[in-house]
Amino acid sequence: MGEKTRKVAIMGLGAAAMVCWPLFVLVVGVALVLVPNDPQAPIGSILGSMAIFGGLAFATTWMVIRLIRRERSQNGITMMPEWFIQVFGILLLLGIVVSAVLLRNIWLVGEGVAAAIAMITIRSMVRSKGT
Repeated sequence: MGEKTRKVAIMGLGAAAMVCWPLFVLVVGVALVLVPNDPQAPIGSILGSMAIFGGLAFATTWMVIRLIRRERSQNGITMMPEWFIQVFGILLLLGIVVSAVLLRNIWLVGEGVAAAIAMITIRSMVRSKGT
């Protein structure tokens, strides 16, 4: 990665982290206020939002720190560890399939499965690069 690209990535990921952390805190605050007072509160949506914003905030912060330190993961190619990418791929695949079933839209599966499978099989792709 070139120096200019690295700096642009740091700025972009830093901006994303600065947006995701307050949104995560906002959703947690809404959960703390709304859930105890309203038995009809959409708990699933609140927990889903907490997971999405918390995960994005964590991942973007982790990547910014690694870019600033000029570190790569143990495989020498990716910034994120292979296990993290694989777990995210599994969760993405699960979310796509569940959404497609609930929305009765089978075409939704076709749109995201390729990305999810690529994430799940990242380990073999990295090893084929010969690190």
